[in-house]
Amino acid sequence: MGIYIGGTGSANHLDDYEEGDFTWTMDDLTNSPTIWNNTGKYEKYGRLVHVQGHIQIGGTKPTFSTITGTFKVSGLPFAHTNGVGYSSALGKVRWSQLEWVGPSQSSYGHNDDTQLSCGIQNQTKIVFSTCGQGVYYVGDLLKRAVHNAHAWNLEWDIWYRIAS
Repeated sequence: MGIYIGGTGSANHLDDYEEGDFTWTMDDLTNSPTIWNNTGKYEKYGRLVHVQGHIQIGGTKPTFSTITGTFKVSGLPFAHTNGVGYSSALGKVRWSQLEWVGPSQSSYGHNDDTQLSCGIQNQTKIVFSTCGQGVYYVGDLLKRAVHNAHAWNLEWDIWYRIAS
């Protein structure tokens, strides 16, 4: 399927356009939490992919066998262009009721933490990082921030590049 940008002539035709839905999964769960919203939408424009994700938890909360590891979400519709390691993605994250502030909840918790951002790890995993004004660091959101916590909501909207 293709789309026309700025006119209907062949020079304006983008022949590599795709859109669709997909389902996210939280990595390393030891139970089946109650997920009220688990939606993903994507648009692919050539090598550029736009992804929107939403997870809302209520009822049975997620549990992990090891809660000190990094919280990750799988399910990207296309692998990121970089092979291994951490790659940035441009976008925003919104959250509510995550227990990620404080040393017992995140890797570098501090009461000035005001930001949650996301990136891509090992081509297909979404990871979230905390950041704040009071301390100069960026720390990973750990599983214990969502492990058996009260109901919470996490939404993200990112752009990234793929190999082809």
